[in-house]
Amino acid sequence: MPGPTLSTQKLGKARNIIFSDFKKDYSLMAKTRNVLLTGYKVSKAVLQEEFVVKNRKGQTFLTKYPDMSNVVPSAAQLDEKSKFAAAVAYARAIVNDPVRKANYKAHPGSTVYHSAIKDYLKQRS
Repeated sequence: MPGPTLSTQKLGKARNIIFSDFKKDYSLMAKTRNVLLTGYKVSKAVLQEEFVVKNRKGQTFLTKYPDMSNVVPSAAQLDEKSKFAAAVAYARAIVNDPVRKANYKAHPGSTVYHSAIKDYLKQRS
């Protein structure tokens, strides 16, 4: 069960105190044992895309938020993205229609939404 979330106000005050040294050099990956971040669920919206809290092998790290502004997707990536967007639209249409949702056979251990996405992608490949 995830821990409680931190409020924006509490995190803002703590961030100014805890990360004052970290903000100076984003190229480093900072390891922390701070109880404000370890064991708590921290959303990206609260962090305002300044840094990312990652948990790996029981250790908590702070990393620079990735800059994806210079990344240019290939034609194949754009094609796959459009296929997945169409699959999501198909699944949403099924889920939003109570009759279609009731008649749709979901895969074992999966929701109707995820089953519809999987079926759409399988049919179109």
